[in-house]
Amino acid sequence: MARIEQADLSDTHFEVPKEFSAQELLAPVFGRYAGDGKVQTVRLLFDKSVADWVTEREWHPRQVVKWRRDGAVELSFPAKGLQEVQRWVLGWGASVRVLGPTELAERVHLEVRAMSQRKQL
Repeated sequence: MARIEQADLSDTHFEVPKEFSAQELLAPVFGRYAGDGKVQTVRLLFDKSVADWVTEREWHPRQVVKWRRDGAVELSFPAKGLQEVQRWVLGWGASVRVLGPTELAERVHLEVRAMSQRKQL
């Protein structure tokens, strides 16, 4: 809503298609953005130092958690669109590694590289 600059009433009506299901559309969404409609399996490896924080809550209703012998934890879930996932992953800093999909790993890598090249105050 913050991006709306002006709204006007009109006589145009919109009919929701009978086959449309918001529940189905949003089921694989991570956050609020449904993305391009392509569902991908996100696989992340979290260091032992943050494993308890990662596993103490549900990040996605269809998440799968796998503990590793060294105390690290792998979290996987389906996601439609990677923009919000990317921002969430970046928030974990060096404590997380993207195992898949390749597109997410590349996006995170490019963002970290761009961040490192910016001058800080």
